[in-house]
Amino acid sequence: MVTFMTDKILELIEDIFAEIPFSKESEDAKKKIQAAFISEYEKLLADENSPTQALGMLMYTYGTFDNAVKLIGLSDEEMKQIKSNTESTSQKEIQSSFKKIKRFALIGAIGIYCCINYALNGLLYKDPLSLILIAIALLIIGFCFLRFNKIAKKLNYTTVTLSKDTLEFLMLQKDRYRKRFLNNLILGFVLICVSTYSAFLILSSGMDIMQFLVVTVMNSIWVTAVIILFINNALRLKWIENFFANKETIPYKKYVQKLCILSFIFMIVTFIVMLCTHKYIYYFGNFFFALLVIYLIGIALYNFKARKHLVRTNLVINKKRIIALSTAIILFVTANIMRMDSWLTQPYISTISSIDYDESDIQYDEETGVYTIVTDKKDFKILQLTDVHLGGSALSSSKDLKALEAVYALIEYTSPDFIVVTGDIVFPLGVMSFSFNNYTPAMQFVSFMRNIGIPWAFTFGNHDTEVIANNTTEDITTLFESLSYDNTQSLLYPDVQPDITGRSNQVIKIENTNGNLIQAIILLDSNDYTGEGINDYDYIHDDQVEWYEEQIKKLSAEEGKTISSLLFYHIPVEEYKTAYDLYKQGSDEVKYFYGVVGEKNEAICCSNYPSKLFEKAVELGSTKAMFVGHDHYNNISLEYKGIRLTYGMSIDYLAMPGIAKKTQQRGATLITLHSDSSFDLEPVRLIDIKH
Repeated sequence: MVTFMTDKILELIEDIFAEIPFSKESEDAKKKIQAAFISEYEKLLADENSPTQALGMLMYTYGTFDNAVKLIGLSDEEMKQIKSNTESTSQKEIQSSFKKIKRFALIGAIGIYCCINYALNGLLYKDPLSLILIAIALLIIGFCFLRFNKIAKKLNYTTVTLSKDTLEFLMLQKDRYRKRFLNNLILGFVLICVSTYSAFLILSSGMDIMQFLVVTVMNSIWVTAVIILFINNALRLKWIENFFANKETIPYKKYVQKLCILSFIFMIVTFIVMLCTHKYIYYFGNFFFALLVIYLIGIALYNFKARKHLVRTNLVINKKRIIALSTAIILFVTANIMRMDSWLTQPYISTISSIDYDESDIQYDEETGVYTIVTDKKDFKILQLTDVHLGGSALSSSKDLKALEAVYALIEYTSPDFIVVTGDIVFPLGVMSFSFNNYTPAMQFVSFMRNIGIPWAFTFGNHDTEVIANNTTEDITTLFESLSYDNTQSLLYPDVQPDITGRSNQVIKIENTNGNLIQAIILLDSNDYTGEGINDYDYIHDDQVEWYEEQIKKLSAEEGKTISSLLFYHIPVEEYKTAYDLYKQGSDEVKYFYGVVGEKNEAICCSNYPSKLFEKAVELGSTKAMFVGHDHYNNISLEYKGIRLTYGMSIDYLAMPGIAKKTQQRGATLITLHSDSSFDLEPVRLIDIKH
């Protein structure tokens, strides 16, 4: 009851001072009135008044500011000065100063972090440049702290008078930054625990402690962000609390000390448990993170319970912030899931049987990187596959399985001697595949083709090494090199590459047993994107065209005649569009064989940058046909200027909305080479074969 009435007296005093500007003088008067009211209340109780009567009499007698200050003996002059608004510091000035403080606090926090990081780098690498960087960081820190202290000295508890609105603004900021500081503190301890656990694992393997701190901990984006935010929020909170009496900040400081002590006790106990149990617990990482979750739950409950005495509003339901934070968490979790490996198609890949075919002798020139396939067959069959588009995620696994089954059915039906895949084996674009993983599905496709057993080669497509994919061109190139013919007896991938634009530009020779060249298969990388804009497709560059010319002339010189060659690449050159436009106009320059342009608006998605490839091919007179992919609904085959321009039928079940249900465009292209270097082309639709 006594505590209840004391709280009522405090509420009464707050009501009395509700319209009085906040200042040191008004706060001092408030404390004196509080002591006087309690004393007067006790006297009224001693006169045999009930607590309610005593409180009522107190309110009646001293319930206004003028009457209350008379109780503590303030003069009229002092009373007027406390009530006056004429010297109040404007909210505009406070807010303007706070903007400066926030700026100096952030720059200073970054400077402190950099100073620590440069110092650790200097100790680790003995780098004299670190001393210069530390000096620069210290100058920045010094400047920020001088400006910070200047503003703090001008505006603080002893120098300002605040209106009700200005005080409300500062109280709101104090609440906000107290909670932010506590959240940063807890997050900091979590990162310390995780770093300690990581150190326990990594340092046991012999890594130097200093190297671990510099390379692993301090350069982590999470550690960097938490350190900078911690210092930044601490400095901002310090400035805000300059407007309030020191006694008012003592409970908060004591709470922070308790929080630190509890967290350090948890860290020490956890570390002792780690030392004692790591040899006996198999999934020790899971055990550690279970302890961390217990800490987070416990400290969160303690935090919410204790800080309600330190802030006016303990928990604010901010819908916009909750939505933003939830969205960020969902995106973060989703992005990490999309980078995970998925092996759901592996059971199918592991159980497929090889497909019978007439084996040819395959030779590899380690100096030139040229594969030679020697055949005694009159008709040598090449199957072009394109745009398989494996997603590599759990959500795409059913469509990935359909794609692999379709590839298997087409290969089994046509029984080719050699297979060329013209790009986009994988599709790590994220939206349709729910995956950024390009490494695992590429590896699975190579494994799939190895199990089939028929030699194959490929050109890169624009999606195989997307910029947002997990693995770079170098990673995927290294993968294909490790799975080339020497290791798999399947993939004809050269470890010797010409020094030109692109990846996997190569020549594969088809010869008869007499050593005569039947056909030169030339694979070119049409590259992916120029980087100038979204979906701004790249093209076959001049140095690639020059290399192509060199290969044709070299092989022609060796054969003593202009050789016959076939070109395979992914993105069509602009002559595909030119030929199709002429065909629609009924021009005699173009000969139609089969197929349609089925893309929306009859699109032919070639690059906007003209390549010299087609012109050079016409000039050299060697290349009789070009084969591309890229446009999934296009499967037309036209002849233009003596060169057969053919779109391969695609496999894709994934990359384009609704394409899984479409059937007319799905299939492969069978190229039958004859011993006299002539060839026949046949589109093979998946719906026309039994599978």
